[in-house]
Amino acid sequence: TDGDSDRFGIVDKQGNILTPNTILLLLARHLIQNKGKTGAIVRTVATTSLLDKLATKYGLEIYETPVGFKYIGEKMRQTTVLIGGEESGGLSAIGHIPEKDGILAAMLTIEAIAYEGKPLSQLVAEAIASVDGPLYEHRLDLNLNDAHKAAVINTFSRNPPTEVAGFKVKEVGRKDGIKLYLEEGSWVLLRPSGTEPLMRVYLETNSLEKQTQIAADMEKLIDRLKPQNYEL
Repeated sequence: TDGDSDRFGIVDKQGNILTPNTILLLLARHLIQNKGKTGAIVRTVATTSLLDKLATKYGLEIYETPVGFKYIGEKMRQTTVLIGGEESGGLSAIGHIPEKDGILAAMLTIEAIAYEGKPLSQLVAEAIASVDGPLYEHRLDLNLNDAHKAAVINTFSRNPPTEVAGFKVKEVGRKDGIKLYLEEGSWVLLRPSGTEPLMRVYLETNSLEKQTQIAADMEKLIDRLKPQNYEL
């Protein structure tokens, strides 16, 4: 965990660092499949959509919230939630307090291994395969000045692109930042950091090639909006 134990980090025996998105998927499946639990799945707008596929598979409600665990906690107070989490390492689950808890995440991971008697790497692979993965996720942290950030948000809000790296934009979400839903299930989220002077660009694809292409194209699109090239 981190210093105050509200976020978690998990490493398998091969030394692979498992992302919070991966662990959220694994533990949601564990709670349903091994422990017979039920309830809604809650995730932030920046968190993996594979949780949506898992919810659909088991007939569960899925709720998307703005970034910040406080929004997940609010939903946990309102309804029965199986698991709630965010890509930055916050997680809570049914029967626990509506606050993120890194120790809980670690204990549930150990429990999943004990229940199934399989290596963690195998459990992760099975969880991803069960919802037609794979999952390729990436985050760009771009250090932009205030004028550049404003130009990016203003342009993407008023006139979002119709395609990114050749992939058509099917839908635009504005729950927290600007989220571009691309064909074939990929998505990109632009959101100014609330704690650092950064523009965060989150993306999720089903192939490493797409991830590379989309990340590179987003950097080009954002770079073109530098203040010297753009007028608000």
